[in-house]
Amino acid sequence: MPATATSGNGSNEGGAGRPVSVQRRTLLKGAAWSLPAIAVATAAPRAAASTPKNALAGVFYVRRESQSTVTWDGRASSSGRLYVTETLTGQKITTMSLRFGSTKPVTAWTKAGGGNCWSLPVADGQLRYAGRTFFMYRSDYTCSLPIAAASGDTTVDSEFYWRGTVANPTELITQRVSQVTQPPSNAAPGTTITWIRNVATI
Repeated sequence: MPATATSGNGSNEGGAGRPVSVQRRTLLKGAAWSLPAIAVATAAPRAAASTPKNALAGVFYVRRESQSTVTWDGRASSSGRLYVTETLTGQKITTMSLRFGSTKPVTAWTKAGGGNCWSLPVADGQLRYAGRTFFMYRSDYTCSLPIAAASGDTTVDSEFYWRGTVANPTELITQRVSQVTQPPSNAAPGTTITWIRNVATI
């Protein structure tokens, strides 16, 4: 069974596009669905010490459009971009998922635009974190896998644009999960990296 690494580093992303402070946590062993957080995104710092190798990273934006409507926007046209960090030529990206949490239930998820490679988020249980209970929602990468990795960061499709109904204000978290094959075989599943972001309020 592949090992699982859980890391938390990240720019928390605050409401109205205002990035909040960046914090670093230690890479540690843990459950594949540990925890997450993002709201209105900026990229986390690109440093080897802070971004796990082979982690799904990058930028997408979470914005409150009204008292009850929030959008999750990863489209390139909105400056969204996702990539898997520090890959090697010959590796293959075998798994990618995004998991979102909100302290208030998100209902009426709809596709507002974007592509078709990320599934519309669906309810995925609850998570107790930092003294709060988060309602969790999960989106999986559904286009052809595995993806052949490049040397360096491997850019992957980030063309999602979703809308959901959630009360104002709410605290959010985001979790990014990725797995690539590992040398020397480049065939057997490698470590599953779960990259965690901190709590943000919108």
